[in-house]
Amino acid sequence: MKVFCDIDGVLTDFPAAFNRRYGLTIPREDFNETDFPMIMGQSPQEIDAGLDQEFWMDLPWMPYGRQFLGLLESLFGAEHICLLSFPSYSPDGPRGKIEWVRRELPQYEMRLILAMDKRFCASPDAILFDDKPRNVTEFREAGGQSILVPAPWNQPYL
Repeated sequence: MKVFCDIDGVLTDFPAAFNRRYGLTIPREDFNETDFPMIMGQSPQEIDAGLDQEFWMDLPWMPYGRQFLGLLESLFGAEHICLLSFPSYSPDGPRGKIEWVRRELPQYEMRLILAMDKRFCASPDAILFDDKPRNVTEFREAGGQSILVPAPWNQPYL
């Protein structure tokens, strides 16, 4: 079994970092693909493109992030796990994500995939753990297995 684990919103706390960066107090449940862009008055692509390397490099862990990855490792074996993340629309975003993995999870540096479309990794022997309902659905429709990781912004989908 190939196990793919999303980073942002699963292992790292994007909402906390975003609020801290911009001095905002957007509730966690509003960090979904509909409400968040509406609150910001920008498209998701515009929001993402404005996040620099330091933003991605300095993301804090989700309160349960380390434990979640540890659980996946105990269930599937670390050697079967790959981190799979959207690279970012910012030209510096991928470098920030790579630096975060190098610092926080160096054992995964060579098992990190930055992909605009996670469906490319889908197959009958692959499972994706992600916080975005759209990614979970698309991965499953592409022939993989997927599990929606519970988060305040995806509660209506659980």
